[in-house]
Amino acid sequence: MDKLSADATVEIALAAIEATTRPDHWDHLCDRIAHHLGVGAFMLFPYDFSNRAAPVLHASAAIRSDRAAPLRRMFHSGEAREDHRAYEVIARSEAGQVLGEPEVYGLPAEDPVPKNIFREQLLAVSGSRSRSAMKLNAFGPFLDCAIAHEWHAPGEKCMAMATAPFLWSILARTLEGGRVVAALSRSYATLMTLFDRLDFGAAFCTGAGRIVTANPRFHQIARERDGLVVHAGLLSATTENGTHQLRRTLAQALRINDCLDTLTMTIPRRSGMLPLVVKAAPVRSDHLGPSALVMVLIVDPEDGDRISGRNLEAFDVLTEAELDVCDLLVRGHDTDAIAGRRGTALETTRGQIKSASAKLACRSRLDLLRLAMASHVPVGDVPRPR
Repeated sequence: MDKLSADATVEIALAAIEATTRPDHWDHLCDRIAHHLGVGAFMLFPYDFSNRAAPVLHASAAIRSDRAAPLRRMFHSGEAREDHRAYEVIARSEAGQVLGEPEVYGLPAEDPVPKNIFREQLLAVSGSRSRSAMKLNAFGPFLDCAIAHEWHAPGEKCMAMATAPFLWSILARTLEGGRVVAALSRSYATLMTLFDRLDFGAAFCTGAGRIVTANPRFHQIARERDGLVVHAGLLSATTENGTHQLRRTLAQALRINDCLDTLTMTIPRRSGMLPLVVKAAPVRSDHLGPSALVMVLIVDPEDGDRISGRNLEAFDVLTEAELDVCDLLVRGHDTDAIAGRRGTALETTRGQIKSASAKLACRSRLDLLRLAMASHVPVGDVPRPR
């Protein structure tokens, strides 16, 4: 075989792209490479010199067989130490260079390779006679390595990987890309777990109100149909006027120069309970250009476990009476109701609100609400199912 066909090259490249984003496709990639190279087996792995092991092994069918299971365990655990010196030589080679076993062991082509029981068992599994190796990465904590099990004797120069020089470039990028995608996936999973555990209703939507994703608390509020609803994938209010105001708030959130005070609103509820509080914030990125999504945060003032002015105590500037007033205020009660519930004069209550606002540098009740929301730890102890 002088070189791979164009169809084989394309098939391997497509399998590599799939493997980058789908971990379950790595072995399929090795199968396709083994098939098109015409070798007994193909292995792809990062080798950890500190543990003398491969924490991850991608391999074609022969190495995945039950017969090879003990050898795979040895490779993962670091028991296959007979190959360690070979990996040290491979690590010192140029990335992309294909090495046959005589070159790895520093022997003339006609000399037999040193006795290596692990090697012999591995070759027996694939029905092969020798191995060739390629270093894939120029730097990094591991040696990214590709191994082909050849049909030819160790001293013969016909090495399958040498017929496909593009393998170095594509496999090096695939391994590194796979690591990046895996790290991003772990980060995303962590973020989504926290998102699901938020005690507030939260959703990401377009400026027109089309929901991209939302957490369980949001869906719970929407199912109650008491102020907010989701219809045909769109976030709406239960009244026409509320929907119009909500759409306007979402659109304003996408305009960078708008005053942030316009991004908090209340939604009246059919039940007559305290109105829902909605805050919209743009999702921005210097790299992605103008914002196209809005994060919507929904607070139910009737749910004392999820919003409280008592959190403002952390600023250590309010009196106990001012904390009580702020707690009732952020739950949606007006000044008359607060005075009545606390048994104080209306002017006294107004003075306490004014004093608390001044101490906290808040210009309005909405500022107090935002500060109370910001000082609340909005993550529950137990994640709710999505």
